[in-house]
Amino acid sequence: MKERLNETNRMRKLMDLPLITERVRDTYTDADVEYLSALKAAIEGPGTNEEKVYEVLGKLNKEELDKIDTYFRKNEGESVRDFILGDFSGEELIKVKNMLDKIG
Repeated sequence: MKERLNETNRMRKLMDLPLITERVRDTYTDADVEYLSALKAAIEGPGTNEEKVYEVLGKLNKEELDKIDTYFRKNEGESVRDFILGDFSGEELIKVKNMLDKIG
């Protein structure tokens, strides 16, 4: 019963991610989808949620960043790095560049 409830909650969470298509949900892990959605939500729309971007980047490893980058190149027409850096300037730009460089 608990296992079924966890699966139901996982599916609800995935279905609540409006920025990600079904095809992506079938291709990427739950963590990839969460990170991808969080980055898109933090950057798209009015204002940038810098703290959310820092939080997500702090959790990513190189493999996850590469998978997210593949999504961005195929679906957004730019790298995830360009997508992120395009919304930052000044000291925040330096900080996010350093975080991306540290991941790889």
